[in-house]
Parts: sequence; C-alpha cells; structure tokens
Amino acid sequence: MPSVSVIIPTRNRPLLVQRAIECALQQTFRQLEVVVVVDGPDPESERVLSALAATESRVRVVVNRQNVGLAESRNIGVRHAKGRWMAFLDDDDEWFPDKIEKQLAAAEGLNSDSVLVVTRYLERRPEGDRVWPENLPAGVERLSEYMFLRRGMLIPSTFLVSRALMLRVPFTPGLRYVEDVDWLLRFGAEPEAKIAAVEEACVMYYNLPNPSRESVIAPWRVSYDWSRRNRALFTDKSFAFFQAKVITTKAREAGASLRELGGIYLTSVRMGCFSPHAAFYFVVSAIVPCELKRKVRECFVRRARAARVPLRNDSVRVDSASANRCEEEG
Repeated sequence: MPSVSVIIPTRNRPLLVQRAIECALQQTFRQLEVVVVVDGPDPESERVLSALAATESRVRVVVNRQNVGLAESRNIGVRHAKGRWMAFLDDDDEWFPDKIEKQLAAAEGLNSDSVLVVTRYLERRPEGDRVWPENLPAGVERLSEYMFLRRGMLIPSTFLVSRALMLRVPFTPGLRYVEDVDWLLRFGAEPEAKIAAVEEACVMYYNLPNPSRESVIAPWRVSYDWSRRNRALFTDKSFAFFQAKVITTKAREAGASLRELGGIYLTSVRMGCFSPHAAFYFVVSAIVPCELKRKVRECFVRRARAARVPLRNDSVRVDSASANRCEEEG
C-alpha cells in the first residue's frame, strides 16, 4: 500500500499532465501512487493516460462523467486514494525530486492527522524567477492575516495533507476561483489543526502570462460574495485587507465603476475594520496598474529583490521546449 497519494486533476492538457506525472514518479520517496483525475470527457488525455497507466503500476486514472471543477476533482482523487498522505499537484506545476521526502520528515514530529505541510516554491515569471513566499506560516492562528497582511501566498502544489483531514475538510464542491483560499481558511478553523513548513523551495510554479487562466478571468463579484458569506473565517484586519488588496484589484481590472469600488471599501470597513494601512492599499489598488505596483514594490523592497534566485541545478528539468509547452497549454 502506498504511503502517499499524489492527486493530479487535469483537463485538456495531455502534454502538461505527462510532465507532472513524470516528476511525481521521480520522487526520491518511492512508496507513492499517482491518481490522475480527468475532469470530464477528454478523449486525448484519456488515451495518453490509459497508455501510461498500462505501463506504470503506480499510476491510476479516474475520469469524471462530467466536468465538476477543480475543487471536486481534488475531492474525487482523495476518495480514490489509498495512501495516508495526500499530495496535490496541479498539472502545470512541477516538483523537485526531494519534495515528498522533506515534507514527510517535517510531518513526523507533529504526530497528528490534522497536519498541513507546505513548502516554498520557485515562481517562474517573465521578469525572472523568485522563491516565494518570503515568510512561512508559524502556526494556524490568524492564518488569514498571514495570507493577506504578510503576503503569504500558499499554492496547492505545495500541500501535503493527511487523507483523514481531507475527508473531514474537503474542498468546497462547485466553488471556483477561490477554492484554495477557502480551504486554507477552513483548515485554519479546525480545533486541532497544525501546520509545518519546509524552508526550501520544492515546487516549480509557472506564473506565465495566460489569458485563459481562471485566476485571470475570475469575476470579481464571485470572490467578493464568497468573502461576505464566509466573513467568520477572517479576522477584522484580514477581511479589510482582502477587500483592499484582492477584491479591489480584480474589480478595477474588470472595469468596475467608482461607485462599485466605493462599495467594496465600505464593506471592508463595515464588516472588517478601518485601518489607515488598508485604506492606503485600497487607494493604490483602485488607481495604480498592477504592473506598475509590482515594479515600484520590487524597486523599494529589498527583500523582494533578494528573493530572486536561479534554478536549482539538481532539481527539476526545465528546458525551453518545456517552458514553451507550459505557455501554450497552461
């Protein structure tokens, strides 16, 4: 029986998902299985994956009868999994070979089934690579403030979670665009929740321009309405910052009116709190283009510049063909 089940949801990305499966099978920790969930009818991916599963006993393929979305596809993978630990891998990301080994070592000392182990990741961007996040979470208390005040961007491809926890706290079925944030905040609300972190970057995250990516096309009102319904998952400060930094930025990019932007700010004060710092972020998000904000931040924040690092030579193979494939498909 495998100790770790790698859950890879995919749809219409036969080349990328093969790359993801390859890096999972190349882990230094060998006692694992790979559960690929094809989200809805996808003949080309099904053909490629069936051939792969026929030659590799550690790969299993589950095909959803209809498209159910990323959140429920991950849940389906967990329900089919056999391992004690669940490791999530998006089909357009890659792992370094020692990722699972390092995470299991970090989880051993906690002796709990309510554990989330995360790692830093190497973010590939057009302007250069960087290791992120700068600060790792020290605990689950005020996890929302870590995420929205301290820029603690955690991505699912870094998650190692017990199967017992995932069955108790699944991703919210049908939820799109904010399913990762939703899960993290609900995990943080668990009474026995514990979090551990690997200091080293163990994941390659391709954050390359892609107009079809859900995070780009996501309607801002979906995230806005979700945050209002789930206000209890935030602290006062984190709710205000989420509205100021995340919702306002998305709304502005979508062409929201001044009246709509003002409504977002009023929500941040009424349902969160007034903070001069959050108010500043609101004004900046409502006026300054994202690209200019990034350039200014990286010019004046020394730590952001210092976080840029070259690729690890001993880890993920990233050649030009692979990068081009990622841009085309992901």
